[in-house]
Amino acid sequence: MPNHILKKLDMVIASLHNETCLERDPKKITEILLDVIENPLVDILGHLGTPTFNFEHETVIKKAKKYDKVIEVNNNSFYSRKGSKENCEDIAKLCMKYEVPISVNSDAHFAYNVGDLGIAMEMLEKINFPKELIINSSMDNLRNYFLKKGKFDMYEEMKKGTNRV
Repeated sequence: MPNHILKKLDMVIASLHNETCLERDPKKITEILLDVIENPLVDILGHLGTPTFNFEHETVIKKAKKYDKVIEVNNNSFYSRKGSKENCEDIAKLCMKYEVPISVNSDAHFAYNVGDLGIAMEMLEKINFPKELIINSSMDNLRNYFLKKGKFDMYEEMKKGTNRV
């Protein structure tokens, strides 16, 4: 998406998908992700556990820390993308090591799975991932994240009952 569109969004999650990225070389995928991290309009890197797009995990996570990006862990990957669980666990351990925040979501592709975080949370609990690094583990964490990024105060918007969130 062009930056003039990204500028209008409250939050931007950038993810590689089969339909839009034909690249499979891990070195090139790493380069793509490193470039995406440098975009100040991108907040979160999504679907990093997808085995289709292998990359140098530590290189990307270290740069995510430098540019204050969040890493998404989504529950659907554990079902729909074989090999994701191992990748997500490795990435989550690196996020702990470098204190890179994550976001956990269902990424549901079916209505009954909306809000299902079961497998993702089990994996995070197994490795003792700290809740303070999960931006959406509490309203305070989410609020602090948006304030730090200079974005709208999500907590205040929700208290007002607006439809913005």
